[in-house]
Amino acid sequence: MKSAALLVLGAGIVSALHTGKVPAALTLIQAEFGMSLVLAGTLISLLQMFSACIGLFGGALVDRFGHARSMVAGLLLLGAGSVWGGLADSAYSLLASRVLESVGLVFTVLPGPSLMREKVAPARLMVWLGWWSAYMPLGMGVGLLLVPLAPNWRFAWFVIAAISFAWAIWVAWALLRAEGTKRSTKWSTKWSTKWSTKWSTKTGLTTQPSSMLNNARRTISSWGPWLLAIGFCFYAAQFMGVFGFLPTIYKEAGVSAAIAGVLTSIGVLANAWGNVRGGKMAQAGCPIDLTILKSAVAMIFTAWLIFAAPLNWVLASVLEGERATQAGFWLRYCAVLWFSGAAGRIPASFFNLSNRFAPGPDVVATTVGFMQQGGAVGQLMAPVLIAWVVTQTGTWSHTWWVTGSFALVLIGFGLAIGRELKRRAQSV
Repeated sequence: MKSAALLVLGAGIVSALHTGKVPAALTLIQAEFGMSLVLAGTLISLLQMFSACIGLFGGALVDRFGHARSMVAGLLLLGAGSVWGGLADSAYSLLASRVLESVGLVFTVLPGPSLMREKVAPARLMVWLGWWSAYMPLGMGVGLLLVPLAPNWRFAWFVIAAISFAWAIWVAWALLRAEGTKRSTKWSTKWSTKWSTKWSTKTGLTTQPSSMLNNARRTISSWGPWLLAIGFCFYAAQFMGVFGFLPTIYKEAGVSAAIAGVLTSIGVLANAWGNVRGGKMAQAGCPIDLTILKSAVAMIFTAWLIFAAPLNWVLASVLEGERATQAGFWLRYCAVLWFSGAAGRIPASFFNLSNRFAPGPDVVATTVGFMQQGGAVGQLMAPVLIAWVVTQTGTWSHTWWVTGSFALVLIGFGLAIGRELKRRAQSV
C-alpha cells in the first residue's frame, strides 16, 4: 500500500514543519519579543520537551490506543499549538504554545514506524524506514525555505496550522476507519472480560499489569532499546546543535534572511538524502554499525571545518581580501552539506534497528518512543548548551568541541551496537 505509506510519511513531514519554522523566523521573533540567545535556544529545543519527558510511555500509549488514532490526535494538537503561537502576545506565551506542539509531535511521529510496518511489504520495509527517518529533514527543510518568504512569521504559523489540520482529516479518512474496525473488536473483548476479573484480587489472584506499563517494562528491561535511546540522543544533539543556529550564523555573516533560509534548507535536505541513502544501504546488507561509525567520524571533521578551521587565514595567502572571505564561506557551506549528508545515514540506521531491537513486534512504537525520547533529550539540551558556550566565549568557533564530544560518545555506542548485532546473530 504505497499510498498509505506516503500518507504516513507526509504526516511526519508536516510535523517537522513545526520544527523548521522557528529557526527560520528566529531573528524576527527575537527582535519582536526581545529574546536573549539562550531564551531563543530554549524556543528551538522546547518542541522536544514532551518527548524528552515521556517518550517511552508515549510510545506505550500509542501501542495501546492505536497508531492511526494517535497520529490524528497528534496532528490536531500540532495545529492547535501553531494557532496559539500565531496569536502569542509575549515570549512566554509563544514558549507555552511550543509545549502543546511538543505533545502533538510525540503522538504524530511515534506511530510512524509501526504504520510503515503494517502498510509496506517486508521486502521494501528498510527502504521505507529510510524514507521515514527523513521526515524531520524534509519537513524542517521545507519550513526553513518557505517561512522566510511569508509576509510575517505569524502568517507562517497559521498556514502550518491549516496544513496540520488538513492532514489530520486525511489520515482519519484513509487510515483510521480500518484501524477502528480492528480495535472495536479488541475493546469489546476487553470490556466483556473486565468485570469477570475485577474481583479476582479479593480471592488471592493477581491481575496482569496494564498493557501500557507492561510494554514500557519490557522495553526498558531490554538492552537493545537503551543502545538506541542513548545513541540517538547524541546524534540528535549534534544535528540540532549545528542546524538550529545556522540562520542566525548566516545573518551575522551578512547573509540576507531569505538566502540564509534557502542555504539552511538545502543543507537540511542533504540530510534527507542521507536518510534515504542509509535505508538503501541497510536494505543492501551494509553493516549498520559500520555506517554509524563512519558517519560519526565525518561529523567530527566537518563540524571542525564549519566552526573552527582557519579557512579564511589559509585562503588569504592565495586570494585577496573579499575573495578570500567569500571562498571561506562557501567552503564552510560545503562542509555543512557534507556534515548533513553523513549525519542522515544515522537515523535511517536507528529506525531500522528499532524493528530488530524491540522486545516484540507489539512494542515497536514503545521502542521508537524510547529512542525518540533520547533524541528529544539531545535536541533539548544541545541548543541551550551551545547558546551558553557562545555567550560565554563570544564566538561560534568552540561549537565544534561540544558537537565533537557528542560524536565521540556516539562512536562508543556504535561499537556497542555492533557487538549486540553479532551476539543476536550468534544466538539465532
